[in-house]
Amino acid sequence: QKRAKEGKPLFKKDFSNSLPKGVLGRASKDGTIEVANGLSPAKKKQVIAHEKKHQEDMKSGKLNYDKNFIYWNNEKYKRTSNKKINYKGKLYIEGSPALPWEKAANNAEKQIN
Repeated sequence: QKRAKEGKPLFKKDFSNSLPKGVLGRASKDGTIEVANGLSPAKKKQVIAHEKKHQEDMKSGKLNYDKNFIYWNNEKYKRTSNKKINYKGKLYIEGSPALPWEKAANNAEKQIN
């Protein structure tokens, strides 16, 4: 695909059934960004900015993930079966603003008016 070759994200259209309840967006390692249906245009822009930051961090090697771990700045953090991440001895729900990769993405999101 032309967008992928140019390093641009691919956007999937209908994710009403694929995103978990309460999740507004998701960046995948394949370059796609999923965005929940029904968001206002302003909120959709913020979600896309947030997910693009995750993709930038993945592309640079700062962030990665697999089924069992989140990798951030050459450290790995265990994912639990109940959608939590053990970050420095404390369990956080995935997407928690306390996690450093989410802080970075939240800062990118805040730059959008």
